[in-house]
Amino acid sequence: MNALIISGGNIDISFAREYINNYDYDYLVVADKGLETTEALGLNPDLIVGDFDSVDPALIHRYETDPKSVESVLRFKAQKDYTDTQIAVERAVKYGVSHIEVLGATGDRLDHVLGNIAVMKYALRWDATMSIVDANNRITMIDKSLTISKKDQYGKYVSVIPYSGEAKGVTLTGFAYNVEDETFYDDTSLGVSNEIADETARIEVKEGLLLIVESDRLKKMQ
Repeated sequence: MNALIISGGNIDISFAREYINNYDYDYLVVADKGLETTEALGLNPDLIVGDFDSVDPALIHRYETDPKSVESVLRFKAQKDYTDTQIAVERAVKYGVSHIEVLGATGDRLDHVLGNIAVMKYALRWDATMSIVDANNRITMIDKSLTISKKDQYGKYVSVIPYSGEAKGVTLTGFAYNVEDETFYDDTSLGVSNEIADETARIEVKEGLLLIVESDRLKKMQ
């Protein structure tokens, strides 16, 4: 099963509408201010979570008092240990999904962006893959392998960045710059701005974690 999470970061509504129309999801979780986005898009959430400190009180009240509008609304205290996005991811993986796409996980708050990237590691521990998507980038964390077709790649560039220390046994095939069984260290920019050369490219890692950042989507579309 696939899950879609709409969080409270910056979201281009026209992009979100186009993206969601092409993404087949089974479970929709909305985190806090993301509820305003789902309203604008006319979507029906399965689950709403958050402290709702940045949501119109009348809007969240309507969902909390109308049992037909949503399966469940979980309200948390503002003074909590985890972000609303992490809570949404935790609920999604416990629901049993195998892949999560998150919109609204990037924006002006860099601390939240970094926190959301860290939550991708949590998803992997539950055997679920997770991607953070905005109008120009798709970020995926892997601990084994990922195959990307040239026709389906999200942007012009593919960057391979070690996360949480060094990544060992990294092999890249089908790229402009290929490597075999290399170690990527977290104090260099070695893997930034690669490009897919063949019809299909593959990334493998034997030990450690890699962030795969597909970027420059808007330029690719021009």
